[in-house]
Amino acid sequence: MHNRTIVLTLLILAGARSFAQDSPANGNRLRRMIHQGDSLLAQRKYPEAGDFYNAALQENPRSVEAALGLGKAEMGTRSWSSALGWFEKAAAIDTGNLEAQYYRGISFRERGRERIMLEKVLGIISEDSFEKGRGALAWVLRRDSTYRDALFQTALCYSVEKEYGAALPIALKQILVAPEIRNAHSGFYQIIREAIGVQETHVRPGWLKVSAPSYNAYIEAEWERQKGRLDQAERLLSDLLPNPGLVRRPLILEALAKIKARMGQTAEAERLGLEAIDNIRTLGDADIIFEDVKYIINDEELTHYRQLRTGADAKKFFSTFWSKRNPYPAEQSNERIAEHFRRLIYAEQWFQQFGRKTYSEETMPLDFPQSYYLNEEFNDKGIIYLRHGEPHEKVVTARTGDEPAESNESWIYHGTDEYPQMMFDFYIPKGAHVTEWRLVPVLPDREMWEDRADYSRAYLRLVQAQSSAAISESILRATDEAKEMYQMGVTSDRFAYTKSIQYFDSPISITCFRGEFGRTLVSIGYVIAPSEIAKAFPDSVGKFDVVAEYSIYDSLWRRVATAQKQEAFQRAHETGDMSIDRFQAGVVPDSYTVAWQAKPVGANQVFSRKLRALVPDFSGTSLMMSDLELAYDIGPADKQKGFVRGSLSVIPNPLMRCPLNRPLYLYFEAYNLKKDAGGKTSYTIEYQLKSLELEKSFLARLLTTTKKTSITVPSERSGTSDWSPEYVAIDVGELEAGRYQLQVKLTDNVAKMSVLRSINADIYQKR
Repeated sequence: MHNRTIVLTLLILAGARSFAQDSPANGNRLRRMIHQGDSLLAQRKYPEAGDFYNAALQENPRSVEAALGLGKAEMGTRSWSSALGWFEKAAAIDTGNLEAQYYRGISFRERGRERIMLEKVLGIISEDSFEKGRGALAWVLRRDSTYRDALFQTALCYSVEKEYGAALPIALKQILVAPEIRNAHSGFYQIIREAIGVQETHVRPGWLKVSAPSYNAYIEAEWERQKGRLDQAERLLSDLLPNPGLVRRPLILEALAKIKARMGQTAEAERLGLEAIDNIRTLGDADIIFEDVKYIINDEELTHYRQLRTGADAKKFFSTFWSKRNPYPAEQSNERIAEHFRRLIYAEQWFQQFGRKTYSEETMPLDFPQSYYLNEEFNDKGIIYLRHGEPHEKVVTARTGDEPAESNESWIYHGTDEYPQMMFDFYIPKGAHVTEWRLVPVLPDREMWEDRADYSRAYLRLVQAQSSAAISESILRATDEAKEMYQMGVTSDRFAYTKSIQYFDSPISITCFRGEFGRTLVSIGYVIAPSEIAKAFPDSVGKFDVVAEYSIYDSLWRRVATAQKQEAFQRAHETGDMSIDRFQAGVVPDSYTVAWQAKPVGANQVFSRKLRALVPDFSGTSLMMSDLELAYDIGPADKQKGFVRGSLSVIPNPLMRCPLNRPLYLYFEAYNLKKDAGGKTSYTIEYQLKSLELEKSFLARLLTTTKKTSITVPSERSGTSDWSPEYVAIDVGELEAGRYQLQVKLTDNVAKMSVLRSINADIYQKR
């Protein structure tokens, strides 16, 4: 028996036993069941919530709350006919229940959308679902003209039938009657957007006008923007912004950001997008911005967004949302924001398709996340484009046999360090609209398979299959592989680096030391190679500036530290020339993302790193050791630049490499050394360098080299302070070149305690 069926049966039996034993407790038990169902419903656990509501109905078949709960649970799974049945039951039990009638209206409308062709036939001979939906909502409004968002839901009944002239005034009335309703403005924006988008003519229809001057100005500006007349649109929106009237400022700012993105003014597009976030005052304002970013949200973020309670919470949410997607997170700016607006306006031009997607056998319902179903504005090409940008390659099959091929297209995205290669197959199902490009797991024709065999192992297997059974097996396997790839495709998004940008990796080192006031000092060492950067400039340029910057983000992607340096460099004549520097920041011990980058001023080049760092807590009282810092040099603080600690200056070695003809420098700090009765500390440090490479056989070593593969250096120390800066210069000249682990063991002879740390380094022969 299914687990949920067992749970439901036990609930009913428990109720029956309790009823026989303690009838007065029925009301309390019923309320507990409904409360549990409501709790699960809030968590979007619809089947589980339904179990409790069903058990409640077994307890009391006339429970309106249980019937309403079952209807809402069915709405959560988009089972509109089933939902409608439960709301009809609730309305029959309580003929004056506004909630039952409200949800009846919504369910009728959504059922109509699911079976739009059937509804057109039914509408000829009787009331269709849209009329019934409007009737139920009108019944509610006659009794309470401000009930929830019943006006907006009525407007949607007209909008889904493309009757925008009737929908817009009702949606505006919702704003006028109850401007605090969360989806009043964002819902009106949705209808305006669709009303303009479906009009193929460039002549504005007369009905696209409402009885609010400020919104009329916005509608006119949106019309001009979507039809490509950007200067007129910008002028109208700029005039509206100082005195927006009914129109919410985030709506105007988002529209201006799209205009600037289409004009190629990316910095302005980003600024306006961030200003829109800064102008959030209510969750209704947040919903306006959400409408433009919902296409790239993931389910975890969606759950978080739905739990927000204030406009201030929403500001933080969107700030984190964009910080996580910043391709250069060390910078204060975020090019991903402008890139999103650019993709959005491109998708408006080429991938727009309003309404729910139809089911077809060719596309089959893939296991998409919740966030995928938020989209009612674009086809599947649009969703992939918004998430991943322009594909690197496209494949189209023009003909199959002697006939033109049905619409098909595949997009290939090359692999990166973050993502494997992805290929998305799009197909227009038979009988669908010409814009209804759908993701399909496997394209249907052999010619299409052959055209894609060079890009996909799945299609190569299909081409090589010789029998019907082999083809069927290959299709099943290809479908499973596609589901996995599409799951990644519709839950991730990437920044498309422009082809003019040269992207380089660059080493950094992160070392942590005890800071002040319970914080930990994070030291970020980095290397800039002028000879590499000089390649981005003409030979005539002998001097150039480089901006280096870093940012540290906490687990919620809030920036906790940032700094920037600009330095002038001469064109380097030797490949090995390097500039070494560091950033420092005091942070609370936690897990962080550290981002660093260097950009030469006036060149299309960037050096960038981003990595996770666990920042330890050194505020305890037991024996501790800081991170180990490999260094190029260590000397008196008054003679060298670098990391100044006490009387020492440490120049970091982010490359983690040391030539055989130089000492290997190491710096670290010992904390909480215990003093003896005479106030003295006594401790032992043992340094051990050991090769990490496979030991050669005795014969191979005899024929090649007699050099060492390990060194051990003991050191006895004493002092009067409970913390001590320690450094050593290890002679590696007798070692065999290779990769080594440097292990440091610190033993407090007074406390009889030891701590151990290690770090890896490459020892090499300098040419």
